[in-house]
Amino acid sequence: MKPKDVSVIIPAYNAEAVIERALKSVFTQTTLPAEILVIDDGSQDKTQAVVQKLADKAPVPVRLISQKNAGAAAARNAGIQKAKGKVIAFLDADDAWRPAKVERSLEEIEKRQLGFVAHNFIQRPEGTRGEKDVTINGAKNYKRYQHNPLVGLYLRPFVQTSSVVVQKKVLEQAGLFNPHFHSAHDHDLFLRCFHALRPREIYVFDEPLSIYTLSPGGITTKVWRRFRLSVQVAVANRALLPGPLWRQWQVCAQRLVFVGYELLSNVWVHKIKKALK
Repeated sequence: MKPKDVSVIIPAYNAEAVIERALKSVFTQTTLPAEILVIDDGSQDKTQAVVQKLADKAPVPVRLISQKNAGAAAARNAGIQKAKGKVIAFLDADDAWRPAKVERSLEEIEKRQLGFVAHNFIQRPEGTRGEKDVTINGAKNYKRYQHNPLVGLYLRPFVQTSSVVVQKKVLEQAGLFNPHFHSAHDHDLFLRCFHALRPREIYVFDEPLSIYTLSPGGITTKVWRRFRLSVQVAVANRALLPGPLWRQWQVCAQRLVFVGYELLSNVWVHKIKKALK
């Protein structure tokens, strides 16, 4: 794959305060992509003005696409459908890439003949003091399940959206993002991508090349919505799992236990941190 094959897709909603950071992280790549598509999802702030100003002096073409507010899944789908590249790289408006992200991802795709590649990422708290960056090692979990990455991703999601580079034809074969899943549509689609590919066509490498911004608020208020959506995604994709029906439901039950434990743990950690302040 060549840089001319890569389209970067950034969904944005009321992102005037963060979109510049995301775009500049693409502008400073050691290997530049062919284009950047920013899909404005009905923003009511100055997101479009910020993007247009940056686009005028950008080292790569920036295409601004506007739509009525329909959610991040619909925005990403619009970007995929309009992308000219054979390879899609996802970046959230409040995230950023390290300079070698595109170069290293293309190297791995070329070397291993991949349909889907991702990497480790840095989790960075926003608007907080005293909290340090944390490197999330998705490659470690991938290696545990590299002979059956679909089951691994189903049980313990180890892929973060802004770390993903995937061939467009794989996304189309998998059916794109499901707009009915508000905050779990990425996990849902990536499961279907893994199902469409052979294990050797999937790889997660051990380099933290994207920065995921963790919003400080809303952990406790969103916990039950996240739990509900995670349950829906687990049940909806249960039939993709290998093995007989009883085995599929057994793995599904394991996933639901993990989801409940992780979300409740996040709530208690948040409460403890708040009490210590």
